Amino acid sequence: QQYREQMDDRYPRVMKTLPSLDANWVRLGMLLLQRGPTTIMVLSERLAISHPAVLQIAKRLKAEDRVADFRDRRDKRKRMLALTSKGRYDFNGFIIFS
Repeated sequence: QQYREQMDDRYPRVMKTLPSLDANWVRLGMLLLQRGPTTIMVLSERLAISHPAVLQIAKRLKAEDRVADFRDRRDKRKRMLALTSKGRYDFNGFIIFS
């Protein structure tokens, strides 16, 4: 709750576009913004959260059209995540308002 209030004050545009914001959502979004399309495994390692947790966050962000998922062209077993244009706009807001 306290984190949410701090975010409301610092990032007003972003908080309006990401109403159900969670700290891990921000971390995942910012990592995708920096790295571009990334495998679930790498995201899990970089964020130090479980593979299922990354999938859960991705599912919610995908439902809001902020991320897209697809299979790696070279290794079809690997699932990749990438920001959509809406996701890039929203997470770029953190950089703009920082």
